[in-house]
Amino acid sequence: MNKKERLENSMEQKRGRASILFEHPPVIRSIASVAGTKEGKGPLGSLFDAVEQDDKMGKENWEEAESAMQEKAAGLALKKGKLTEQEMDYSFAGDLLGQLIATSFGSGSLHVPLFGLYGACATMGEALGLGAMTVNAGYGENVLVMASSHFATAEKE
Repeated sequence: MNKKERLENSMEQKRGRASILFEHPPVIRSIASVAGTKEGKGPLGSLFDAVEQDDKMGKENWEEAESAMQEKAAGLALKKGKLTEQEMDYSFAGDLLGQLIATSFGSGSLHVPLFGLYGACATMGEALGLGAMTVNAGYGENVLVMASSHFATAEKE
């Protein structure tokens, strides 16, 4: 397919200025969420997969705790989806700490190629969009998307 044909094909897939019609729509196979005590006591507390009673997750600092929460959420999502990390083609993830600190350490044990995202509060939406486009384009079959924020790291009170 030449450049002109690719451009025409991509224009057919666009709807409006910001929407894409997927030829091969992706499917969310599994989700998981890990929260701390604050979120667990809130109105959505019963909806989380895990509510940690130790906001530091047994770690020395808040940043390590956020990494541990990401790692736990990824493990839960894989388990619920009956997937293994070897089946993941890519990971799209980020956090509200500058420079992907929590994500780098939280996903490092997964051995899945990581695309680090810097979308601030929009990181999860960005991860879902990029993951969906990757699957639709045929560059991967399974992708892991994650975002995190810990009340004691990024969102100081």
